[in-house]
Amino acid sequence: MFTGLFNTKIRKIAFFFPLALLIPAIILLKFYSPDLTNLPKDTYSFDVALKSIVQWMLIHFSWAFNLSSFLLVVISVALFVSPIGKVKIGGENAIPMVSKGRWFSITLCTTVAAGILFWAAAESLYHYYNPAISANIAAKSPQAIIFSLSSMFLHWSFTPYAIYTVCAILFALSYYNLNKPFSISSMLYPLFGERVFGKTSQWVDGLVLFSLVAGMSASLGTGVLAIAGGLDMLFNIKISQLLVGLITLSIVITFVISSASGVNRGIALLSKINIYIFGFICLFVFICGPTLYILDATIEGFGNYLNNFIEKSLRIGTVSNDTWSRDWSVFFFANWMTWAPITAMFLAKISRGYTVREFIMVSLVAPSIFSIMWVGLFGSSSLYFDILSQGEMHAILIKDGYQAVIYAIFARLPWSILVSVLFIFATFISFVTAADSNTDAMSRICSADEQDRFTDKGDLDKSTILMKILWGSIIGLITWIMVGGSGIEGVKTLSYLGGFPALVLIILVVITMFKILFLPKSKRLFRSAVASK
Repeated sequence: MFTGLFNTKIRKIAFFFPLALLIPAIILLKFYSPDLTNLPKDTYSFDVALKSIVQWMLIHFSWAFNLSSFLLVVISVALFVSPIGKVKIGGENAIPMVSKGRWFSITLCTTVAAGILFWAAAESLYHYYNPAISANIAAKSPQAIIFSLSSMFLHWSFTPYAIYTVCAILFALSYYNLNKPFSISSMLYPLFGERVFGKTSQWVDGLVLFSLVAGMSASLGTGVLAIAGGLDMLFNIKISQLLVGLITLSIVITFVISSASGVNRGIALLSKINIYIFGFICLFVFICGPTLYILDATIEGFGNYLNNFIEKSLRIGTVSNDTWSRDWSVFFFANWMTWAPITAMFLAKISRGYTVREFIMVSLVAPSIFSIMWVGLFGSSSLYFDILSQGEMHAILIKDGYQAVIYAIFARLPWSILVSVLFIFATFISFVTAADSNTDAMSRICSADEQDRFTDKGDLDKSTILMKILWGSIIGLITWIMVGGSGIEGVKTLSYLGGFPALVLIILVVITMFKILFLPKSKRLFRSAVASK
């Protein structure tokens, strides 16, 4: 039945295992969560169980999220300077699928762009008023300004892109250079050999799909809230479950339409449009906003970030009885990890024809620099206007939510309505491109036809739009239930739940990369494979 429906042979475990976890979860969230029904708040419910699971995970594994994220940055540097950096993905005769400019725009718009649009202005205010206890900094002090910006650089630049990049490089070399299947398990082939394939790979892929659905739902939630905040500001349309549902539905419909055009057309075109919008908004705010303050605060904050990178990356807070790292750093790292395996497969797919070193420059260094500019621009602007207005920006955050802060900045600049409309459009398109690329990889994972080895005759692309509609609908439904009922707390819960199974894979990726980098036999693995093509 399913083979006829999707016009491809289904990998049953990879497809049905995450569905078996997600469908009951959707039902329980909808009908047994006190946040979404009229049940008494002290009623034991699925919502209470979720919070208990999240709390247990944070207490026992925050260290693992922080340490593995830090090690992936270290591995990125090691890959860049090692002989592996010279290896061309796909072999010496491989021809690039996309230009570097298009590659950069796709990378930026399919990774953290949707999230950074939501958090850049509001997060800095929170850290300014509530710095980490373990940092020994007074709230609303000059030191709190620097702490705020440097913390955002940790959350939005080199670390998240290192998480994506290392996974993507490992998969790209395994898929293209070692001729392994289009499966998450191919990342672990250098560690476990052929044992990772067969049914084992299906269980791994299924668990990763479950993790990604949670992570994408969380990120879609931030995008929906950002768009809803703009509609509230422009048209006084208050955020409700109906509005969240309509925005979510429109995103799903748009990325399905984009999917019909194919990766090299739909995603590339939308990403190119968004890059121009990002550039315009950055230039506009820089010129019309507090330019000198932006430069001074950003440079000083970035210097603090570089000077304290190791300490900030590994801060856990347990000794100081401080939950700041769990609430923020671990939350973001968990979300990046939920996206990383599937996003890595998509980024790897378009990296053929470039060296590992070029991959790091285009998919890690370049987007990280853009993120630093964006965070510095909006993070420092919100702090400047808050100090100038004696706390008015923070009051907006508390009253109207995180999504309202960015529009409060625009309201203090000329052409605020035009810029707000462009920002809403950019947010919408950012998640459309992210959803398009990731559901493409999800569909390919569920298809047995896609597990054929890569050949020089071309990459396979038989995943159907119906499969994308299915996964997109599930992601949209979970977003509607969690975000429409619980707001930003629903976003965080989804990130933590999705991040935990992804963490296991990330730890194995770290071990695999250390083996490749430091064991002589493993070092020769990819180079000998390239030479034999």
